[in-house]
Amino acid sequence: MIGGEKDAFAASSPTANQSVEIVMGDTLWSIAGQHVHKGQDVREYINELKKLNGLKSNILQEGQVLLLP
Repeated sequence: MIGGEKDAFAASSPTANQSVEIVMGDTLWSIAGQHVHKGQDVREYINELKKLNGLKSNILQEGQVLLLP
């Protein structure tokens, strides 16, 4: 067996989300523009970002940490 158990566990273990700390002037649009996946619509990414972080509005606070989808 090539790879063995170690590779099987690596492939099935969840990956930790990256995060970003909000600084003055950041917006959901600017964050999405920097981190959107190639070919993905920025608005779709913003919706995922809001859902993942439990955001009900587009207002961000300096120092707030957001998980990235």
